[in-house]
Parts: sequence; C-alpha cells; structure tokens
Amino acid sequence: MDQLVRIAARSSRLFAWLGGFLLLGVAVLITFEVITRKFFGFSMSGADEISGYVLAIVTAWTFSYCVTSRSNIRIDVVYHVMPDRLRALADVIGLFVLAVFATFLALRGAQVLLVSIEYGSRSVTTLSTPLWIPQLGWASGLVFFAIVVWTYLLRCAALLLRRQTSEVGKLAGIGSVIPTRGDRSKR
Repeated sequence: MDQLVRIAARSSRLFAWLGGFLLLGVAVLITFEVITRKFFGFSMSGADEISGYVLAIVTAWTFSYCVTSRSNIRIDVVYHVMPDRLRALADVIGLFVLAVFATFLALRGAQVLLVSIEYGSRSVTTLSTPLWIPQLGWASGLVFFAIVVWTYLLRCAALLLRRQTSEVGKLAGIGSVIPTRGDRSKR
C-alpha cells in the first residue's frame, strides 16, 4: 500500500507540473491573440474556448495534488488541540467524505463524457470542437482524483487501526499542525 501512495504522490506532482506548463501555454496563446487583435486587426478565434478546456482539464488533474501535498482547504479551529487519535480519526473521516465526493464527481464526469459521445455533441463555437475530446481529459482527471483519494483513505484507515496516528498525520493531516503528543504506537 505504501508503494501505491508513493506512486499516487509522484503522479500527482507530475500532473501538477504538466498542468502548470499547459496554463503557461494558454497564457502565451491568449497574449498572442490579444496582441494580434490589437495591433494587426487579426483575431484568432477559439483561444477563449481552448483556454476554458485547458482550465477544466488542468483543474481536474491537479485536484489529487492538493490531497497528496496536504494543501486542501480545511477548518482547523479545534484540530490543533485535539488528541492525536481523535485528530487521526478526523483525518480519516475527512478523507472518507472527500472520497465519496470525488467518486460522485468522477461518475458524473464519466456520464457527461458518455452522453457527448453518444450524441456526437460539438461546441457551438467557430471551432465546433467534438466535446468528447476535452471531456475525456477532464473526466479522466476526475477519475484519477477519486483513485488517489481512495488510496490515501485506505492507507490512513489501516494506519489508524494500527494506532499509528503520527503516520496518518503525515499523509492526511494539516501540514501546519505540529503534533503535541507522542504516537502511542511507537512507545
């Protein structure tokens, strides 16, 4: 299971970097489009459509990086004063809720993709893009996100059952919280 967690973390980091490069490419495309429109009266139609597709795809593929880097948003009003076991339990419950939500997103994304394929849906723009193309990238990113969250959930649940609460915190806890109590499994 540790190997799966490492693979998920490495893959998520890779997809985050690729997403950053794609966003940089879109920024260059939009800059080019604005300059050519302003100074040469030439507009490259579709830059806004392409940027929307890239944003949706990059967002879906980088959701998992937020999980693996423990940078997802949480409310930690009482988290830092909770006992280690309760904190680890809260982390596992949080991962469970996120896993259910990620699964819902992945299933709905797959349904949208399948409907677009079935009906041969196209965008109503000058590019007339077959919608299954960007939706495939978007839906597969959502599926990857769900797989990563379930992987982390299963690993953290196993650690919690073995009372390795500090290990749960390392995988799923809030990064800014410094444990105040020792992990009883190591005593």
